[in-house]
Amino acid sequence: MAIFAGTNGYLDAIPVDRVTDYEDQMLTFMRSEHAGVLGAIRDSREFGDDVRDKTKAALDAFAKQFA
Repeated sequence: MAIFAGTNGYLDAIPVDRVTDYEDQMLTFMRSEHAGVLGAIRDSREFGDDVRDKTKAALDAFAKQFA
């Protein structure tokens, strides 16, 4: 999830000294609010369009609350 966020621009505006904090909070958010996305990746071991779209939506939602 962190690699996807980084390679898709979600970390571009995050100061380098806050990247670890972003990753920790993002993973907590994904585990609590979007566990189904993580489960789909873990179970299928694929990152198809449906999972990609759900991941982007989840990261967009997280970006709104990350302060």
